[in-house]
Order: sequence, then structure tokens, then C-alpha cells
Amino acid sequence: MAFGTASDKNAQSERQENSEQTQGLSATIINERQRISEKPTILVAEDNDVNIQVLCSFLKKLHCEIVIVKDGQKAVDLFTKNQFDLILMDIAMPTLDGLGATKAIRTLERKNKLEPTPIVAVTAHVAPADQHICINAGMNDYISKPVNMSKLTSTFQLWLPDMIKASAA
Repeated sequence: MAFGTASDKNAQSERQENSEQTQGLSATIINERQRISEKPTILVAEDNDVNIQVLCSFLKKLHCEIVIVKDGQKAVDLFTKNQFDLILMDIAMPTLDGLGATKAIRTLERKNKLEPTPIVAVTAHVAPADQHICINAGMNDYISKPVNMSKLTSTFQLWLPDMIKASAA
């Protein structure tokens, strides 16, 4: 008698792999994260090249240092090594989505007693329920796509008011 199909075994393997990743994450201790720049340093977690170009053009106008990753797991990995002033997080990405990456970052912050880094969802999902899901995952704010300079500037004035003023001077 067979106890499961190949797809059941794949799903079980995937759950075990995700569990192992989470267990490894909970043991991660951040000793010291590097400051990349004196300018506001923004981690952009986005997998679409056009969206990356748009965000980077706006961030350069705001005199920011920009670090780009194309999946949520890389965002978490970089977070453990570097100090960011703000994270712009896409929701739908490969390897680990933005919601999972945010939850992992918030867990790391709590376990290591770090000040929370502002995480802003950047997504095409615009329904109020989607915004609620982002906030429940630990994100601080939400920008809908397509992003424009006005939306980004308003968000930065809210979350990095002193840094944006200083970098524009």
C-alpha cells in the first residue's frame, strides 16, 4: 500500500526544508552589522528589473546608498551583516517572499535586541486586505506600484525625516 504520492512527498520535503531554514534563523546571532555609508542606506528587495530601475532613479534623487537583492532570502542574509536605514520590500519574490523575509527580519531584531528597521511593502496588491496582511507580517508601511517620486518622498519623510534632510543638504 502506498502512503503518499510524489507530490505529497515533495510538499513534505518542502515543509521540512522551510522548517530547517527557520530553525537555523532562530539560532542566528548578529554580533555586529556594518554601516555601508553615511548616506541613508536603503535595501531594495525587488525581483523585477524595471521596478528596480525606477526605484533606483528615485532613490538616487534622494541621495541614498542603494543595495539591491532579488529575493527575500538574500534580503534576510544581507540584513544580518549590514545596517540599513530602511527596507523597500516587494511581496512576490522567488526563494522567500517579502512577507516571509519581513517576519524573519523581525525575529532577528527581537532575538538580537535591535531597533526595528522600517520595512515598507512595495507591491501591486492594493486592496485594503493586502495592506492588512503586510502590516500583520511586520511591515511598517505600504507603497502601491507603480511607485512615483511623490509616494517615495512622503514615505521617506515619515520614516527617515532627519536623514533625508541631511542627505539633501
